[in-house]
Amino acid sequence: MAGPGVSAGKYDITNNGGLLIRNTTFSDENTYRAIVIVSNTITFTTDQKVVIYGFETVAFSVDVCEGSNFCLVHLQDPALLTCRETNTGPHTLLSWTRNTSNDTRLVNTSKSFDGNMYEAFVTMNVNLNSTDRLNVYICHSMIDIPAKPLRQIVVMVENESKDYITTLLKPTYYREYDDVRLVCTNENPLFILWKRNYETIGYYHEGKSDVLKPGYEFDKDGSLLINKFSYTHEGEYVCIYNNGKVEDVKQHNIKTVVTPTNPSPSIVGCSEPSDCTFIVTSSGFLTCYIEVVLPIVHPKWIHDEHMSSTITFSQP
Repeated sequence: MAGPGVSAGKYDITNNGGLLIRNTTFSDENTYRAIVIVSNTITFTTDQKVVIYGFETVAFSVDVCEGSNFCLVHLQDPALLTCRETNTGPHTLLSWTRNTSNDTRLVNTSKSFDGNMYEAFVTMNVNLNSTDRLNVYICHSMIDIPAKPLRQIVVMVENESKDYITTLLKPTYYREYDDVRLVCTNENPLFILWKRNYETIGYYHEGKSDVLKPGYEFDKDGSLLINKFSYTHEGEYVCIYNNGKVEDVKQHNIKTVVTPTNPSPSIVGCSEPSDCTFIVTSSGFLTCYIEVVLPIVHPKWIHDEHMSSTITFSQP
């Protein structure tokens, strides 16, 4: 072709033989054919597929996540998870996978393009027949366009009908206002769920986390960080984690150590507890105490058994 090209408003042929489509809409999705005439007897044809996708109007969501792309769901009975994409264009593929070491594909759906925007959705039944308490499902949105990123929504499902095994641990003590780091595992887990006294603190999936309680943070490896530890953080902490092959549990039992300004015991009625004299004619009480200390301290009275008087001690 020679010359400046041809302008026809919607479709223009440029001077190098290209086709320019102005103000594209989904109705312009089609296969376009160029015919090159070399001579009366020689022609060449080539087809070009045009795919239109409207990124500005697309809404991608999972019903239980309320607009978030990372959420936690607590289930005790089987349930449906629905992933949908509204105002989407052609060649949209939605699929559910379960997060394992090799990602198990569960179900997918696609819809041929009819020239209009539409809603695509895929529904998966979570039947809770897994032996694990924690599972992660990922909805993927893909489109047949080069260089367009894969979008995904991660749904962590905790099966509350399954219990996790814990053991009675001796407590580990931390000083008040210390920054505490509780390690879950060194096995590079795919996902983690942290609980304190059976209440969920937060969850973690491949470097991304969400914390539900104030005063906590996640480290990049999924460890739990407690800022300025205090007695309000005491309790049994459980980390449920999965490395893609097996689920396991890590426990921590933590308590606070609070040292008083004056760690010496005090005796009621004595200004100097180390050297105090009481004169008792028949009977009386001696009270020894230590204030502002954790864990609880139980003072013990010791007396000289060679004394002729009888002293009876009791603990309140």
